[in-house]
Amino acid sequence: MSNAKLMALPIDVLQKLKKEVDEAMNRRRYELFKIGKLASFYCPKKRRDITIKITGMGPKNIMGDEVNERGIPIGGKWRVGPSILTVLPDPPKVVVPKAGEGADAPQSDLSGMY
Repeated sequence: MSNAKLMALPIDVLQKLKKEVDEAMNRRRYELFKIGKLASFYCPKKRRDITIKITGMGPKNIMGDEVNERGIPIGGKWRVGPSILTVLPDPPKVVVPKAGEGADAPQSDLSGMY
């Protein structure tokens, strides 16, 4: 919509439109940045990418603890705007076989073969 068309709209319509856009952006932000997820951003002061685990969300900022590549906290706390964050994919889950499965399976069924 052009600026001239927006200026021609009544103020109550503009307020309703702004409210709907704000609600949609909030929903999207809460879907994208979930607590416990990993996100990263570039810090020009440290000249490197910072990875954080999201611990909280404010109205304008995302809070998180700095973590290493394994997801272990290393001490820094950050508060950054969502526009500079990139959500990282979840690390692959390690599947641990239950006792009695895989290499630990009992060999009783093979005993009659010899």
